[in-house]
Amino acid sequence: MIDILFENFTNVSFDLQNLILNVFVAFFMGIFLTAIYRVTYKGTFASNDFAISLGMIVIITSFIMSVISSNVALSLGLVGALSIIRFRNAIKNVKDATFIFWAVAIGLTCGVGEYVFSLVSSVVILLFLLLTQGLSTSSMVLVIIKADPSAIEPVTHYVNSVVGKHSKLKMKNVSKVVCELIYEVKYEYLLKEEKQHKFDLTTSLLDIDGVLDVNQVGKDADASL
Repeated sequence: MIDILFENFTNVSFDLQNLILNVFVAFFMGIFLTAIYRVTYKGTFASNDFAISLGMIVIITSFIMSVISSNVALSLGLVGALSIIRFRNAIKNVKDATFIFWAVAIGLTCGVGEYVFSLVSSVVILLFLLLTQGLSTSSMVLVIIKADPSAIEPVTHYVNSVVGKHSKLKMKNVSKVVCELIYEVKYEYLLKEEKQHKFDLTTSLLDIDGVLDVNQVGKDADASL
């Protein structure tokens, strides 16, 4: 009887050691993935919640794999339990979905103890991201201007003189009471001007006589100012 209890206790502590090691490695891999997301993100505004969630996905997936890797019945039951989960928030950026899949892959490999494979694969993907960084299109923002019809000409002249080739008129809506202009502007250029010359396009446009309202919105609709 004592031998049986000792054997069970030994098996449990061995599994517990593997679980702790897997989660410990997944913790650092999650931090690594979160840092990669923040560095390579090219959207208008990076989501801190999404970046943190990537690291959590790595740890949670590793924990689940560590528990069910040696128990077929438990793994089947877990698949049935997880199948009832539904996510209502749509992922607007394809790259974000790729990062989620990457987080799950890291968690799976860490959960089965393949730490070297997880690290090497992540480094290869990181190199691919860095090498293809210049192939991605520039981030754009939409500048929506509402003004009196008499302000169309000064607003158009100001935008062309300030942002010039970095902007493009996407829509022009004019009525007898108010007009609306929508420009597509490179976000990197606005950010550069803001840092170097303390220039704010929205504030400058509001200083023009006849301008009623100015909004700057991320083209992917993930944020607004």
